Amino acid sequence: MSLRTTQQHPTKPLRARRLRATGIATGIATGIAPGSGEPEAAAPKESSSVDFAFVSPRLLPDGTPDIQIRSASGGQKLRDIMLDGNIDLYGPYDAPLSNCAGGGTCGTCIVEVVEGKELLSPRTDKENETLKRKPKSWRLACQTTVGNRDSTGQITTELLNLLKSSPIFQKRFFFIAYLFRL
Repeated sequence: MSLRTTQQHPTKPLRARRLRATGIATGIATGIAPGSGEPEAAAPKESSSVDFAFVSPRLLPDGTPDIQIRSASGGQKLRDIMLDGNIDLYGPYDAPLSNCAGGGTCGTCIVEVVEGKELLSPRTDKENETLKRKPKSWRLACQTTVGNRDSTGQITTELLNLLKSSPIFQKRFFFIAYLFRL
């Protein structure tokens, strides 16, 4: 499996990235190290854990997508799993007043679930309101619960960081900018 992709606009998701992300998740199940084609050393694995492949919107210097692989038990919010695993969920907006800290109102933690949708909870009312015109595969990490404690499987998510397109954020940003001008 090749890690090379052609670089498009750095803020737009790459179609090749989606295909690779699915391949990475398959590599998790087979024990093959991403990009090497060789089996990883067998590590003791919990019987009830969910494997995650997080695809960042930023590219590495060689033009390949930044993919981070983590494992966690079910029954937790996706946001908590990402923050505990040091996944850069908020990007440049990880500052006070830039996100709602898990309240489900700002839209800064939007992720696209590429694989493993069946392991996630249904959309909450807050998600339906915030993501009403977005694809069904888009979720708010702060409102999404990953299975239950006995869940096993694989989830591949692509971090979107679509903060500037969020109407809720635009109102908040302009209000904050107005306050600082006073």
